[in-house]
Amino acid sequence: MYRPTVRYSEVYREYVDQVFHATSLDRNQIIRLALFIAGSSPEYNAILNEYKKADVPLPRPKWRPNQSALWLEQDPELKEEGGDVTYAIDGGKADTRPVIVAGGGGSAGTSAEAGKNTRSPGPLREGIIRTTGGISFTLN
Repeated sequence: MYRPTVRYSEVYREYVDQVFHATSLDRNQIIRLALFIAGSSPEYNAILNEYKKADVPLPRPKWRPNQSALWLEQDPELKEEGGDVTYAIDGGKADTRPVIVAGGGGSAGTSAEAGKNTRSPGPLREGIIRTTGGISFTLN
């Protein structure tokens, strides 16, 4: 488990505190959710492109938008699947990145916040994965 020390402006602390008081999410879940959403955010990627090194492509997230266990749980069970599946991306190039599948094996929140009202969606192995270009896959 990765445990970074994050230093940020007071304005961010106030926002995280306000979201914490307005929801049943703990502060760690709020920050994990922000990272989870950032990976597929056009705004985030546009800003990253402004600072991108010319010879290094930006990474793409290995998770899907419906895999909420990745941010809800502190230590979700992760497995890589689908490494041989080719996804169509912009420019007609192929991408064979693996898909991360999160299960319900981890704990929700931290031990100090274990008594809080947290939700766990359970195993996320079924559903529809939509990709660019209108192609969809059903997982059973």
